Amino acid sequence: MFWKVVFLITLVAFSPALEGLAPNQEQLNKTVTSLIRNFGDQQEKKYNLVFLTHCTGVSILDCPEVIWAFNYRTDKKLKLEEARQLAVAMIDDYWQYFSKNPFFENYLKASFATISWMPKDVTPKRIGFKIAFWDDQVDRYPPPYISQIRVKDGIIQYFQREPNSPALQKPFEETFEQAFAIYNASVEKRTERTKDANDEKDVKDK
Repeated sequence: MFWKVVFLITLVAFSPALEGLAPNQEQLNKTVTSLIRNFGDQQEKKYNLVFLTHCTGVSILDCPEVIWAFNYRTDKKLKLEEARQLAVAMIDDYWQYFSKNPFFENYLKASFATISWMPKDVTPKRIGFKIAFWDDQVDRYPPPYISQIRVKDGIIQYFQREPNSPALQKPFEETFEQAFAIYNASVEKRTERTKDANDEKDVKDK
């Protein structure tokens, strides 16, 4: 609760308008909100998710390192490998969107210049989102399916529910680097298998 209160106070008190970006604080806030919501809507459509809300990393992920966090749900049934593919793809989208638009980093630096503990740069550790997996009865899927993904502070957490209860087990964790390495290796293997299959087909056709 402390971090939530502090963050909200700083948003109100230390967010001067940026020159060339917005004429006043109200317009600046509208611009930030519009850009963030636009990204959440894009992800919803691209990955067939339900975009629930966006807020601070403290509110959604209990992580002050994350500046803009997103909350999604879906009825997809994914095992670990498929969940990793989804997480990696969304992390890459997040990074491309927030790192390539200078507005976000300029906003952080100008808004929180006097607050030493507040993050002021756009790095992978600022990436944060949560995806909850529910069936049509709003129940979590049993193992081996993933019940929740949390991405925060450079870590991906994959949660499964307990076999005989809806409670979540302790998550399996991996860093962004580990997840991307595993994902890229799997893509290379699939590419090799496809090439081998095509080569075999060409030989048979001859």
